[in-house]
Amino acid sequence: MQVKLGALLGALLGALRLGTLQWRDWLIGLGTVSSLLYAHGPLVSFAAIAGTTLPRGQAMGVTLWIWLVNQLSGYGLRQYPISTESLLWGLTMGLGSLAVVLIATLFSRPAGWGSRVLGLGSAFLLGFGLYQSSILGLNHWIGMHGLTLAVFARILARDSLWLLLLLGCYVLCDWSRNRLARRSMP
Repeated sequence: MQVKLGALLGALLGALRLGTLQWRDWLIGLGTVSSLLYAHGPLVSFAAIAGTTLPRGQAMGVTLWIWLVNQLSGYGLRQYPISTESLLWGLTMGLGSLAVVLIATLFSRPAGWGSRVLGLGSAFLLGFGLYQSSILGLNHWIGMHGLTLAVFARILARDSLWLLLLLGCYVLCDWSRNRLARRSMP
């Protein structure tokens, strides 16, 4: 698995140098990798950055794709039981992710990098609160496993790290796109 993951990352980095991958493609690729790495991928991180950096329709599509890959990974690779509870859990994750995209679009494309980062952080924190609240509500309703403060803190830390990674990738893609645009100017 490490060799394949290394080859995938090498191909992605090569594509960045060539300027052939668009930001949307990076999000889909990294979202797929995150779904293979984690049972519960950092959906809030992907939804927040997609909503602040892509047009709403693309952000919704990318987020739905990442959520779908996460569900297929869970039911296929991890062999989650197909039950009413697990399907409701997955549906709540999907709807919560889409809600994060809608929140994030309120902060989309402000002028200046400082404003962009502040908007992304605000969208992430608001979205994270909404997403986890919906999971807690479902948990209370159907009586699944509890979300302790320690687990909540670990999820927040992991999702925050993913958000920083995604922001770094976005900056690289933006820099690469601008560099290629300057090269093609007469």
